[in-house]
Amino acid sequence: MSYMRQVPGWFWMPNGSSGAQLHGVQCNKTRNGTVEDAGRRLSVAYVCDLAATTPLLSPPPADTDCDVNLTVRTASACFSFTWATGPWGNCTSGANGWTESRQVWCRETSFRSDSHDSSLCDAARKPHSTVECPAPAGSGRPLHGWPLFFLIFGVLTLCAALAVGTWMLITQHRQAVQRRRFLAMTQSYQSMPTSSDGGYYGLHDGTL
Repeated sequence: MSYMRQVPGWFWMPNGSSGAQLHGVQCNKTRNGTVEDAGRRLSVAYVCDLAATTPLLSPPPADTDCDVNLTVRTASACFSFTWATGPWGNCTSGANGWTESRQVWCRETSFRSDSHDSSLCDAARKPHSTVECPAPAGSGRPLHGWPLFFLIFGVLTLCAALAVGTWMLITQHRQAVQRRRFLAMTQSYQSMPTSSDGGYYGLHDGTL
């Protein structure tokens, strides 16, 4: 897209001292009801012309005695504007979820114009300034209220169940060990010889 026409500047060319006329014409303007000598007005319009190796003065339009209009055709008046983008920012949470943003602006490709008017660039080709992004790890919504209460209650219940289960396993293991010892002692008594009065021979402390 080219910026085909530059807005001309306006300035006053005085007629001379004491209101002297130029070519027999007096150019006046009215200010606050008073007619004042205004001088001649000149406007210069610059038009893009890529074929012009040097500035070309176009045939003058219909001028008036007080207004002079010039049109200059030159390649220096040709501008090409395009979209420029900045780096992506951090992924942040907002009303529309997690998004990241960047700056998008319209600039002249050759940097010969400092205009950033977005109307000079093609709106259909404007890059996105905001896109969705995945939420960072550990950035989930914090628990509070009833969800937090049920989470703590569940953790405490699990810990209590583990403690009770562990105590039962230890108790059952101890009972099993005592039962095996009792059976071993009973079998050792039955295999020992007895005396006439029903006593046992060879009984020693290691058996008990």
